[in-house]
Amino acid sequence: LFGRLPQAGQVAADAAAALADGRPFDAELPGGEFDGVPRWFSLSLRRAEQPGGAGEAVAVLTDISRLKSQQVDLERLLRERELMFSLSDVGIVYLRGARIERANQAMAALAGYADAELAALDPAELAADRATHAQHEMQTLHALRQHGRYHGERQLRRRDGSLVWVQEAQRLVDESDERAGRICSYVDVDERHRAREELLHQAARTRAILDSVLVGIV
Repeated sequence: LFGRLPQAGQVAADAAAALADGRPFDAELPGGEFDGVPRWFSLSLRRAEQPGGAGEAVAVLTDISRLKSQQVDLERLLRERELMFSLSDVGIVYLRGARIERANQAMAALAGYADAELAALDPAELAADRATHAQHEMQTLHALRQHGRYHGERQLRRRDGSLVWVQEAQRLVDESDERAGRICSYVDVDERHRAREELLHQAARTRAILDSVLVGIV
């Protein structure tokens, strides 16, 4: 069945050596294509001793084409997700319990930390203060338990102590198991937030001026 494969000779030699030593032998072997789909087989050999010392082997051949196809799809998906995680301009954090397990480069740049420094960091270190962090955690967990997601704006403390406004989104990795952790994303909206605050301040001053003018007219 596999005689035409380039590695057939090596596989046969390895199998014979394993059986001679009394060891089992397992291998995954390509089986060409069928309707344009790659075929894969799993070969398992076990030595079976017979009365009189005659040596025999039991061979089990299993079609694992579907399993290999799923494995290839999963590896591609993992590579794509890794690229999205690494190349994204949005700060992304994988949070499990009370520790950051992983963060991408965009998050490190936003927070002013090196990539390695963010790993295992207490998320409270990124809050304006610990009291604010505790209150924010209560609100976030309530939203996650009720809706499976959270979205809002808050201040993030950078390593140098400065505060920046960020837009934050969180989702549970597994909605049925909170212990599986959370995926959190952060977008810098500090400039927009400060511009909005300035507009509100100017509007308040304008109203105050108009009120004083109206009072003078009366």
